[in-house]
Amino acid sequence: MMRLKKEQAEAKLYAPVSGEMVPLDKVSDQTFASKMLGDGFAIEPSDRKIVSPVSGTISVQQGHAIGIQSEEGLEILIHLGIDTVALKGTPFNIKARVGDKVQVGALLGEVDWEQVDAASIPKTTLVIITNTADKLEKISAATGKVIAGKEAARCELKQSKSEVKKAGKATGYLQKLGKSLMMPIPIIAAAGIFLGLASVLQNPNIVGPAFVANLDAQNVIGFIKTIIAALFANLPILFAVSVTIGLAKAEKANAAFSSVVAFLLMHVTISYMLSLKGITAATYSVDLLVKSGQSVLEATKAVSMYTSVLGVFSFNMNVFGGVLAGVLAAAIHNRFYKTELPMAISYFGGKRLVPIMTTLFAPVLGVILYFVWPFIGTGIQSLGEIIASAGLFGTFIFGMLERLLIPTGLHNILNQMVRFTPIGGSATIDGKQFVGALNIFNALLAQGHPNMEIMRSATRFLAQGKIPYMMFGLPAAALAMYRTALPENKKKVGALLFAAALTSFTTGITEPIEFLFIFISPILFIFHAIMGGLAFMLTNLLGVAIGNVQGGAIDLGVFGVLRGLDTRWYFELLLGAIYAPVYYFTFKKVIMWKNLKTPGREVEEDLGSSAVMDNAPKLTGDLGHKIIAALGGLGNVESIDNCFTRLRLVLNDASKIDEETLKSTGAVGIVKLDSKNIQVVYGPQVESIALKVKEAAGLSE
Repeated sequence: MMRLKKEQAEAKLYAPVSGEMVPLDKVSDQTFASKMLGDGFAIEPSDRKIVSPVSGTISVQQGHAIGIQSEEGLEILIHLGIDTVALKGTPFNIKARVGDKVQVGALLGEVDWEQVDAASIPKTTLVIITNTADKLEKISAATGKVIAGKEAARCELKQSKSEVKKAGKATGYLQKLGKSLMMPIPIIAAAGIFLGLASVLQNPNIVGPAFVANLDAQNVIGFIKTIIAALFANLPILFAVSVTIGLAKAEKANAAFSSVVAFLLMHVTISYMLSLKGITAATYSVDLLVKSGQSVLEATKAVSMYTSVLGVFSFNMNVFGGVLAGVLAAAIHNRFYKTELPMAISYFGGKRLVPIMTTLFAPVLGVILYFVWPFIGTGIQSLGEIIASAGLFGTFIFGMLERLLIPTGLHNILNQMVRFTPIGGSATIDGKQFVGALNIFNALLAQGHPNMEIMRSATRFLAQGKIPYMMFGLPAAALAMYRTALPENKKKVGALLFAAALTSFTTGITEPIEFLFIFISPILFIFHAIMGGLAFMLTNLLGVAIGNVQGGAIDLGVFGVLRGLDTRWYFELLLGAIYAPVYYFTFKKVIMWKNLKTPGREVEEDLGSSAVMDNAPKLTGDLGHKIIAALGGLGNVESIDNCFTRLRLVLNDASKIDEETLKSTGAVGIVKLDSKNIQVVYGPQVESIALKVKEAAGLSE
């Protein structure tokens, strides 16, 4: 019987220079020897000519360092000598330029090694695979002498070529899903602030008994709370619409309409099937189940599995139900919105066909969920119980993962899981069951005298764990970067770092600072993630009760200070007094120890970068066209999206981007997730920038 062998991706690396091979762990620089930047090999050169070790596209050219994106997806760094950046490019005559296509053995330039010797700097030339963790399974390097342009190493890749392509699509889909899940968050955060202020104005210990007794004032506050309660009660359909808008390729308004159809029909189907088993709002209540012989606890847990959604009795799927309906509607929309029907029924073709097809498929999803959801719901509850039973350790793991996922943008999905599902906890408040940390917090916030123990359990996953590093730690890290910058560059990078620190301090938007170090220093990135986990754990340990979603000074003020000492907001200041010096001295030490090229520390790169930061992009029509050109032209762009701080892009070929031009438009960081998906970090002004880019690409709707 014939058996098909699974395709195994392999890549060959060729010597960029003639000389003697050296094992990577034997080179004199510990950063390379420890493989912190990736695996590879080294050569003691005996010739001036430098050639390409792979076929691909030049992605970096800094004289002493050349980056190449290979056809197999490897990111190759050729580092000519160790610490040769100090020579400011004088020995290097590199002809290759960023964007050039090169073949194996193509001449990249020459190096005057005599100048390097005269400066007493090692000539050891390194070939590093910087995306080792993602792409490399194993590398086998040659020994002895090698000749430029001849094979020097073989690499086994972690994925086959077909799998790489699938992974790229999956990454792009998750990017879009993560971004779409963030769409309702601004209104939820704003509503939460109003609810917090309303709670303060109904607390006699803060505003006095006279104001609380003022009927007119309290009627106005009650009206505000009613409106906000309506928003929170209908979060599932808000997420259904936002997910569909985020995932739809075009005609997003029509897709949003279909998501409402999908959401309603899915729940109506579930409700009908439940009624066939005699499970309805009239027959399934705590009182009736208790009368039938169940205990109050058993009855409460049983009833919590169901709820009314827009007046329809159904499973209590909360935001999950909305996300599932939204994903289905988006899939149907993307499949059918261009479909042409025969002439006689052509009126029903195209985008009009989408809600019709949704009407057919949404009940199918409802039937599937009727049989499957009880198992999913039980599993989610069990996972929530595991995290809850893990206590402080569970809180630490959440906080650390939340930071580690920042570069991918997938932290949004993790956050939504704890905010709106049983993973973030469940509680019975005023006889109603609430699931998810943010839902529980907002329900308690609407009460005059909330149960603070339940609130502390919910807020351990919310804003309180972010405040120590957002308000104190990261601004201190920015100060360390400023203090370690070259004297001549401090004025230029000062504006960048001050703006980034102020943004983190007030609003809790941290990417403008984080993207200055997480890609150049794994040590600082891991340190930051651990400190994030500790912040969540310590605020939980100290019994802090500050909710909402951001974590900046606004949340501390509204949900902490204004609500009184019961929130224990003062512990945030105590932790901040510890976090600020720990971040400052750790960042300063690591920057100096590893000679990290943070803003202002590298003349060639940082003068360009700092100029970018100092000169914020002018939001003119030309900006969009400039960014499109830097992305490789309109033909290279498949889709454009954005979240709070980043452009999220799917390109035909990510190696075609011009990073220097992107930085000149105000980008503070560029994340290449794979060969197609990239993120360009601009900070809070990204919304306006995204509009300009979409207009330039002709994708605005």
